[in-house]
Formats: sequence, C-alpha cells, structure tokens
Amino acid sequence: MKTHSLLALLAAIALAGTAQAQIDGLSGQLIVENVPADFSFTVTNSENVSRDVFLGVFLPAKFVFLEKPGKLAPLETAEVKIRIFPEEELIGSTFSAKVTAEIGVSKAEKTFEIVFKRETSCPVKITTTLFEPSEENSNKFVLFSELENRKNSRQEFSIDKINGLPQGWVVETENSTLVNPLETRILKTTISPQSNFEGELEVVFDCGRFTETRTHPVRFDRQDPIGTGLVGLGGFFGDNNNSIILNVFLVAVAAFLMVMFISRLVRILVLKEAITSSKPTQVTIQEKTVQKTSTFGPSGNTRLEELKELVAEKKVTKK
Repeated sequence: MKTHSLLALLAAIALAGTAQAQIDGLSGQLIVENVPADFSFTVTNSENVSRDVFLGVFLPAKFVFLEKPGKLAPLETAEVKIRIFPEEELIGSTFSAKVTAEIGVSKAEKTFEIVFKRETSCPVKITTTLFEPSEENSNKFVLFSELENRKNSRQEFSIDKINGLPQGWVVETENSTLVNPLETRILKTTISPQSNFEGELEVVFDCGRFTETRTHPVRFDRQDPIGTGLVGLGGFFGDNNNSIILNVFLVAVAAFLMVMFISRLVRILVLKEAITSSKPTQVTIQEKTVQKTSTFGPSGNTRLEELKELVAEKKVTKK
C-alpha cells in the first residue's frame, strides 16, 4: 500500500515538472505606423493548480497594458493586450522585441520583430456631425468636427474647402487648428444659407500630407411667404435659378421704391414753384365814420336846450 502511494506521488511530481507556461497568438513581425498600435497574445497555465502570472515586455518604445491577467486557474488561458506608442525617431527602423510569462515555476517567452513605418493615412481620426438650422443656432447649419490625434506628436489640421455649396452661402470657420499628441479637439464651422437647396455637401480636410473628406446630405427650405413664392417661381424656371429669381425680385422692389420717391419729389418741387411765383393780393379797407345822434322828442335841438336851462337852474338853487 505504501509502495502504491509513493509511486502516485512520484508520478504527480513528474507531471508537474513537465507542465509549461504557454504564449500563443503572437506573429513573428509587428508593423507599426506613426500612430499608437495595439497587439495581443494569450498565456496559458498548463498546471493543475492556480498560479500567479508575471509578464515581461521588452519594447523599444513606450507602451501600456490594456488587459492582463493577475492569476490563472488550472489549465486556464487569458488574453494580454498591449498598446505601443511610436516616436518620430523610430520611423524607418526595425527592432527585436520580446515578451515573457512566468506562471508558477514555469516560464515561456516569445521574440518578434517590430517595424516602424511612416503613416500611410491621416493620423487624425475625424468624426463630423451636422446640425440643421434652428433658433438655437441662429438659423444656420453648424458642423462639429471631432479631431482625435492618434500620433505622439502635434498635428496641424484645417478645413480646406466645402464642395457643393450653392452660390451666396457663407462659411465661417477657423483657418486651422493644432491638435496636441493623443488629444481630441472640436472644430466648429457655421454655414449661413441664402437660398433653398437640397443636395450633398463634401467637407475637405487638410491633414498634413493627406486629404480626408466627409459628406453630409443637406436640405434647406425657406418657410417665410417671400421664400415660398420664390420656391414656386424656382419650380417653374428650375431649382438652380432660385438665387437669380431672388435677385430679380429685389431689383424690382428697389426700382418701384425709387419711382415712388422720384414722383413724390417732383410733386413737392412743383408745389413749391407755384407758391413762389404767385403775386400778393392788395386789400383796401375804407374807414367809415358813423355819427350817432340821440333825439329826445319831435325836435332834438329844442329838447336839448330845455335840458341845459334846467341844469343851470339847479346849479343856481344849490348856491
């Protein structure tokens, strides 16, 4: 009985001694452009007991672990993810790299080659969002361009042009912006519509040695009465003539107002001339003296004399 137990123990020790950590899924060459690159591999615990995992990574550039196991159960396999950040001075070079995994008493390692190349596309990730006119944005189209610089160095960025804009539409945007390494910035562009339009706009971005484009469907339909009338005329003459029709309408209104103003001015001048040339009318007022005679009876003079005598008598009597 003791002999069988000893043999079982020796067999277990032998099996444990032959168990090895494993690293799989890593290719022999990793090509990294001038933007952060991710690569991954798996590690396996081949033992029948849980083990802690110790990883070693030897790379010529900075890196971070995105995922890594701390402990593996018996016969468990886990994924390791690493992000490497290339630097400008590494472009055009090839290096040897290595990763190791220690699981319990066993150890595994893999060597591979890293080739650093210059980017073959814009290193800035572009996400555009177009908002239609509303009261909140002053009835203008607003284009937000989210710029994520994936390089380890600054990148100058700008909107070169917008194709497909109708004549007269006004674009307001920053000339250019500088995006710092691994930074995300927002570039705001406003578009002021001046006429009805339905079509597609193509935004052309200048990204150093590269050109990127983004397209957006656009529709603008003026809702005011004047705009509605112009839309009807535009439907008769063709959708592309709306701006011409608007200009003709405005010129006609201006001409009408000018004629009304000149007519009013002529009337004022004629009236002024008539007033100036007319002669004043002389009016002669003759004064007429009216004598008022009071009579006190059939003979006015006789009565007056009698009164005078009566007054004289009274004066004498008072004395």
